[in-house]
Parts: sequence; C-alpha cells; structure tokens
Amino acid sequence: MMRQREREAEDEGHRPGGDRLPRELQDLGLSPYESRVLMSLLQLGSATTLQIAQFSAVPRTSTYQVLEALGAKRLAYRIPGDGPAVWSAAGRDEIFAQLEAQLEAQNQARMRDHQAKADEVRDLLRQSLPEAPIAASPFVHLIHGRAQTKLAYERIMAEAAFEFLVFNRPPYSWAPGAVNEAIVHNVQRGVRTRALYQAVQLDEPGWHALRSDIEAYHAAGVDGRVVDELPLKMVIADRSVAMIALPNPEEPEDGFPTNLLIEHAGFASLLAALFDMVWASARTYQPARQTAEFG
Repeated sequence: MMRQREREAEDEGHRPGGDRLPRELQDLGLSPYESRVLMSLLQLGSATTLQIAQFSAVPRTSTYQVLEALGAKRLAYRIPGDGPAVWSAAGRDEIFAQLEAQLEAQNQARMRDHQAKADEVRDLLRQSLPEAPIAASPFVHLIHGRAQTKLAYERIMAEAAFEFLVFNRPPYSWAPGAVNEAIVHNVQRGVRTRALYQAVQLDEPGWHALRSDIEAYHAAGVDGRVVDELPLKMVIADRSVAMIALPNPEEPEDGFPTNLLIEHAGFASLLAALFDMVWASARTYQPARQTAEFG
C-alpha cells in the first residue's frame, strides 16, 4: 500500500506544477528542505522519517530536524503510536493559514526593525550632517539644529565691526565650562559687547559652570546686566543683523529651537532699540553672581 502511494506521489510530482510547488513554498517562508519534506508529506499522506527522507531526497539526519521545525510551525504533526515515528502534514487549508500568519508576523517584525533602523539613521544624520539653512528670502534664513546655529552665530560674531548685543538665556550651543574664545577676541579688537542675563542662571547652583564662563567674559571686558526673565534668546550685530531663537510654542523644551536669521538693518535697529530699553531698566551685573555663556 505504501509503495502504491509512493508511486502515485512520484507520478504527481511530474504533473504540471510539480517542480514549481517547492519553490513557491519557499517564497512563502519555508527553507528548501522544509518545502521538500512538506511536499513529500502532502503526497504520501503519512510516513516514517526514513520514508520521508528517501522520498524527499533530504538527508535523514536533517529530516529529523526539518520535521521538528515543521511541527513547531504547525505545518506537520507526529501521529501518536508505538514504533517508528510516523508524521503527517496538516490539512492544506491549515497549512496556508499558518504560512500566511507567519509571513504577517515576519513582515511586522521586519517593519519594526526597519522603523528602528530608520530612527537610528535619522538621529545619526541629524548629529553628523545637520540640515543646511533654508533661505526664506535673500535676507531671511531659517537655521535648524544646534550645529548650524553655532556656525551662524560664529559668522555673526566674526563679522561684527563695532557692537554685539545678546539676550542671554538657554539653550546654549557651547557646552558649559567651554569658554568661547571668539567672544573674548571680539572684545579685544574693540567690539562693544553687552549681555542681558536672566536672574535664574545667576542664582541657581546648577548653573555654576556657566557662571564660571561668564566670569571669564566679563574679565575680558564684556558688559552685563540682569533682568528677571527674557522672552527669547537673541543676538544683534552692528544693528544690521539679528538672530532669534524660536522654541516650539506648544513644546518649548522639545529639541533645539529653530533660529531666524535676519540680515535687515531696519529690523535689526528696531531690535537694538528694544535691547537698549531693557538694558536701561536692568540691574547692574555683579561679578560675584556669574551666569551663562553666549553661544
């Protein structure tokens, strides 16, 4: 009876699609050995491990492992009984239902892995290759990210000829404890530098490193005054160029602010006049109560 089923199955293997089916099963997620063993079970109905190995042309030692793998995938099962192990395939509808479920689970896992990798690469790209400034007009630019902000700030300082004004408040593009020598150099070459500080950065213990930086700036000749609060971070150079930090109004602590760089003398002069008004009413800076840096 078994030999008759084997002959019938062998004949079936030569019918149209007989060579194609194992390849199609591999496309559904099975290994070459798994597809051959499963095809053998579907053709034989049920068989011992030795018979399956002979019919499928899969090495006998591998056939044991393949049958266990198919059993774990609920595509084959061992028939209870004494004597040599006898295996049978699951029903055809159940096989394809299981294969589809496993493919869906694999696709979901791949999508999660893909999303995690995309997030990792996006963060790496943000750190190593910041976005270039996007020009909104010839004299208005949007500056994104800490690195691009630092570059723009350094350019404004380097090009300042006689005056540099700062609304000084977090966030900072220079790490605390790292004095920006460009500020010291500007003062030494005659650029009058004035900074307005928030009282919180002068008083709270957590700002010790920043206060140490400011002590170095003021020792070099920077002028400073103190107010209770500054609405935005801002720098103005020569009353012709201004850069303003614009945090997300809904989530101000979310990421580094977008910066608006405006190369417009009229607008910068207006902001400088505002600075002068705040400066006139601010308290005198006391060196013993130092605070934050500029960048």
